[in-house]
Amino acid sequence: MKLIIARHGRTNFNDANLVSGPYDDAVLTKEGYEHATNLSKVLNNYNIDAIYTSPLRRAYETALPISKQKNITITIDDRITEINPGICQGMPENNLFVKKEREKKYADIGYRISGGESYQDTYQRISNYLNDINKKNLTNVLHVAHHGLNKVLLSHLTNTEIKKMASVNLDNELVYFVDTDLSNVSWKNTKTLEEGNGLLKK
Repeated sequence: MKLIIARHGRTNFNDANLVSGPYDDAVLTKEGYEHATNLSKVLNNYNIDAIYTSPLRRAYETALPISKQKNITITIDDRITEINPGICQGMPENNLFVKKEREKKYADIGYRISGGESYQDTYQRISNYLNDINKKNLTNVLHVAHHGLNKVLLSHLTNTEIKKMASVNLDNELVYFVDTDLSNVSWKNTKTLEEGNGLLKK
């Protein structure tokens, strides 16, 4: 199976550099909607069997143009919603407390920020999600979700330690293509159309 892993377009929370979790207070900006359009253009020549998105509006709206273009109904799956950051929700990304809490999560995949999820929690729901998709014998699947969620998904698919994913580029415009049978990974930027192989470093 080939899994096309996209992130939602840029949001108001991205612009303000705030932590956003599994809530709909983060909404697409003009640039975010442009990414959705660009994504549909980049994937125009791909044969896509199914489209899965997070239940959050920013992910669903990012997938809408390609859904309409391919005439494929979007399947919403709660298991690929964004990781719950607990009490860090809405705080500045560069806040010292936020940074220290993330360091603890990278050091211990079982660590939960107060009120939030651990990476281990997220691995479990992603594993269940992938198992269900594999049972459907699909060839090409488009997955549209979030920064944190996609980080764990790529970690799982490439057998990369989660702490090493901190240096991987997961910007809004980046799309990863993973062949789960051959373990091949490539990427493409929907804005610049740059492309390459492997996990792109920041």
